[in-house]
Amino acid sequence: MGTKKMIKNTELSTNIDPNNITQYFTDKGFVLIQPNMVIPAETVVNHMGEDIRRRLLVAPSPDGKEYCLRPDFTLPLVLERIKSNKLDTMKYVYDGFAFRFPTSREISRTCPEFRQIGIEDFGSKDSLGTDISVLKNTLNVLDEVNFRDYKLLLGDVSIFYSILDQIKTSASYKDKIKRLFWRGSNDIISNLNNNSHVVINADKSILSKIKNRKDNSANKDLISSIAGFDKLNVFGGRNPEDIINNYIEKKEIIDNQEIDKKIPSMLSEFLSITCPASLALENLTSFAKSYNLDLEQQIESLDRRFKLLNEYRPLLNGVVFQASLGRRIEYYTGLIFEIRSNTIEDLGPIAIGGRYDNFFTDLGSPIRVPAVGCSIYMDRLLMAGGNYV
Repeated sequence: MGTKKMIKNTELSTNIDPNNITQYFTDKGFVLIQPNMVIPAETVVNHMGEDIRRRLLVAPSPDGKEYCLRPDFTLPLVLERIKSNKLDTMKYVYDGFAFRFPTSREISRTCPEFRQIGIEDFGSKDSLGTDISVLKNTLNVLDEVNFRDYKLLLGDVSIFYSILDQIKTSASYKDKIKRLFWRGSNDIISNLNNNSHVVINADKSILSKIKNRKDNSANKDLISSIAGFDKLNVFGGRNPEDIINNYIEKKEIIDNQEIDKKIPSMLSEFLSITCPASLALENLTSFAKSYNLDLEQQIESLDRRFKLLNEYRPLLNGVVFQASLGRRIEYYTGLIFEIRSNTIEDLGPIAIGGRYDNFFTDLGSPIRVPAVGCSIYMDRLLMAGGNYV
């Protein structure tokens, strides 16, 4: 049956004992916690992306709101910390079942229920240290259960966001890029190319005279003269500021169209960067120079993490940097890592982790809480470890 073999009774017949993994983390000072099983479905979709909607197990409550079984542990854990106002520094480990329907590509399970063991490190201001600590603990626990036949992939979402910040185009165009990126769309470039031209239904002679936003007094005079009034108050039932802003936005779109045409090719080049981690800094520096981008801070940060990782375990030449890593998981903000099987290519990530510093405030926290974590998919680990029939 090849790689389509399914796991047998993994709790009874396995060389990899999940309880040993949980015990390893508790021995390292992580507090065992069990987050809520049921959470608002709308919150999940808003913060984990539209792609997950069709995979949720959803039911209505008596008040008409929709709730779902937790699709992961990070979201309900963060919600609980915010609700209880426990926003101090803390390290947690969880061990239990999450629920989401498998994709058509899933080979380790056919049911929506799967076991996850993971860790979360909240509140530490030492982002560099906690990133490497979480990654090191994940690698160590795989050593503990004698699973070493894997490859490590690294990425950094902060580089993508820095590129996006430096693109001179409309906010709506940037939002579209974000949506396509987080959906993991394989045709992100063709999607952008097909929509790079915007039809402007406005008098181009007017648009050519519109000034930038800093000189709105001149814009008011221009619109007043066109409307035939000495002073512009209300015209056609619309506030004069709305009229002016509408023209300014149209002018900005026209001015930026030539720049927009270059964006798909630039993003294509960035997302195609996949190389040994030892070559990542050189390739990213070359990319930034080609497009006149300032990525110095992000590249330096990545370099420091690489050096710390290499001091812990000299394996950087065997690690792959992948610029597109982490797509479909919208809350990541920085370093991302995945651990995949060397022998079962289509198994999917055995472990995935990364930094998500904005997640607490996005979910309503009054203060920003730095956060990094990792989840281990036990069904995939057991399959990769040979514990299937």
